[in-house]
Amino acid sequence: KQPTSLSPRRIEETKPNQEVKDLADVLVLKRNIEKGEPIAPDDLVMKKLKVVDFLPFIPKLNDQAPWITSKDLKAGESLAQTDILVGRRVLTAASAIPSGSGLSETLTKIDIRYQGIPSDALDTKGGWAYMETNRTIMKGEIIRERYLRKAKLVRRKDPVILVNKSRSIQIITSGTAMQDGYYGQSVKVINTESGRSVVGTVIGRGKVAINAGQ
Repeated sequence: KQPTSLSPRRIEETKPNQEVKDLADVLVLKRNIEKGEPIAPDDLVMKKLKVVDFLPFIPKLNDQAPWITSKDLKAGESLAQTDILVGRRVLTAASAIPSGSGLSETLTKIDIRYQGIPSDALDTKGGWAYMETNRTIMKGEIIRERYLRKAKLVRRKDPVILVNKSRSIQIITSGTAMQDGYYGQSVKVINTESGRSVVGTVIGRGKVAINAGQ
């Protein structure tokens, strides 16, 4: 017989500490917050917790993308992605903007919106000098790219300013547009002083650049 001391023993496999493995950084609420209320960094504390079927949500809080709650939350709850709505800066109509109008500082303003934001929403006041609305935009409505079209900066038979520029000198004269024109488009104009027909490039509202040799 084999001595008992020599009998083989089953060695159980050592399992890693599952609790340590499952620990994750989670934001936890320090106070009760009602639906629609903004969340500030001071309202949250970071903790390492064991999570099961839970996706922690830890974006950065900043002034450009404020948060509000999507539902009532209680102190001690872990913050999930579905618990918050992240704000986005969008350009809106400060008052009703008629169709065919250009966008200006007085007609527009920047708002923070959380829901119902279209993918082509504008988010800045600048860069729309040569565009105009193709429909009436109501007060408070988000302004979208599809609501804009190229503006006619020069209109047929309207007076225009002719800019005759060379390396050493710039001459400003007046003229009359012979056709409609958009920014960067070539148009025919009549030079009021010489009576000659010339071709120039639209460079602004009522402004046409012509070559020095014309």
